[in-house]
Amino acid sequence: METGGGLKKGASTSGNDLFYHQQRHHLLDERTGLERLARHWDDAKMDFLLLTQSKAKAIGHDKAKIIFSSKPGNTVDWNEREAPYIIPASGSCIPAFYECPDGKFTVKILWHQAIKQNRLACLPHYGQWFQTGTIEDIKTAENIWMRPGGCP
Repeated sequence: METGGGLKKGASTSGNDLFYHQQRHHLLDERTGLERLARHWDDAKMDFLLLTQSKAKAIGHDKAKIIFSSKPGNTVDWNEREAPYIIPASGSCIPAFYECPDGKFTVKILWHQAIKQNRLACLPHYGQWFQTGTIEDIKTAENIWMRPGGCP
């Protein structure tokens, strides 16, 4: 379904309720990420709130398909020292799905429409983020995650 098709399908079961999504080949410290998404969500201003990750702190980002980069104007708590930020397709959204195709499609279609309506916001993630698309990536993430001080 790709991310866009999956979100559209998920929205059909959630009514107008807010829901969270994460791409299957990325791993992050979800507890802090989800708590921050919930705390910063604003129905009046956004249809999408996406976690961004400092590119310098994104483990395996060089292999990841980076979908989007955030800008100061649509990022809550922009920090120049942490920039540039990448968006690895994790976030929260409400099912206000503009015009989109049926079946498989990229989520970028939805994000570009939300940007045009000034309804897409970004939020820096301060936890860890890992690319986990291959066995090697998973082993790297596990080694870091399991060592003392790795991830909670």
